Amino acid sequence: ALLPEADQRGQLQKMQDYVRARFGAAPKGAWLAERVWERTMASVMNQAGLQYTVLDDVHFFSSGLLREQLDGYFTTEHAGRQLSVFPINQQLRYLIPFADPEKTIEYLRAFEGRGDCAFVMADDGEKFGLWPETYELIYKKGWLERFFCLLEQNSCWLETDLFSSFRQAQPSRGLVYLP
Repeated sequence: ALLPEADQRGQLQKMQDYVRARFGAAPKGAWLAERVWERTMASVMNQAGLQYTVLDDVHFFSSGLLREQLDGYFTTEHAGRQLSVFPINQQLRYLIPFADPEKTIEYLRAFEGRGDCAFVMADDGEKFGLWPETYELIYKKGWLERFFCLLEQNSCWLETDLFSSFRQAQPSRGLVYLP
C-alpha cells in the first residue's frame, strides 16, 4: 500500500505472470497480508486485471458493517474501478488450525440452512507448518487429514467453493467503502 501505484501494479503483474507460468491459469484474485488496505488499491488491483481480494473482517467493521452482515462478498471501488472484496472471518482464522477440527465444523453448523452465504478463511501458509510446533500438529498429529475428512463427511450441508465461482453464482451484498 505504501509503494507508488506503478510499482504496486508491477508486483501484481509479476505474481500473475509467475502463477500463469507455474500453474497454467491466470489468477482472478489476490490475498493481501493482514490489515493491508488502502482505498486506492481497488483501482490498482482492477487495472491489474484482478476481480477480487480477501480482507480481514476488521476493515468491514470499521466501515460500519456488523458481523452478521459478513456472509458474502461486497463491491468496493476507487476512481470508478470496481473490485469484489470478501471478508475473512476472524473466528475461522483463529479456529483453523489451532482448535480441534470438530470445533470448526461446530462453528459452521450454527449457520446451516442460511442458504447462499459464504464464510471465508484465508490466511498465509505459515501456521500450516512454519510456526513453532505447527508442523507436528498439522501433519504428524493429523490435524489436516482430520479436517479434510470432516469437510467430506459434512458435504451434505457444507460446501467449499472457489471465490470466482461464488462470485459468478451470487450477487454482491452491496457497495462498501473500506477505510
